[in-house]
Amino acid sequence: MSSDVIWWEKTVEYRFLLDMIRLKKLDFAAPLSGVEERAGDGVFALDSKIVLIEFKRSVADVETESKKFIKYANAAAMLGGHHAHHFLVYGAAKSEQELTLHARSYFSGVELPDPLSVFEKGVSSEE
Repeated sequence: MSSDVIWWEKTVEYRFLLDMIRLKKLDFAAPLSGVEERAGDGVFALDSKIVLIEFKRSVADVETESKKFIKYANAAAMLGGHHAHHFLVYGAAKSEQELTLHARSYFSGVELPDPLSVFEKGVSSEE
């Protein structure tokens, strides 16, 4: 049997949701599908703070997001100042038995020290 850890994007998504629910850090979750999924995999909220999250299997898969835009640099320039609530969440194998989560802001790539702290950057529904 191989010692390589195998996980998928859905593994990351489920791990994130289970951790958030276990820690009571989630009031609302709405998966996105179809055209709306171009923005992210889901909209999540806690205490009236909303975040948009795109899940990726690993950091190596993060760059595939740039292919969603015809002119990614233009989109980053236009939306970059308004994306504090938009995150990429991905996994990494800490060991053969443990998957860790990581989060970074969507356009700037700024890493969050704790991926489960995304709501600290959330926006209100009015925003």
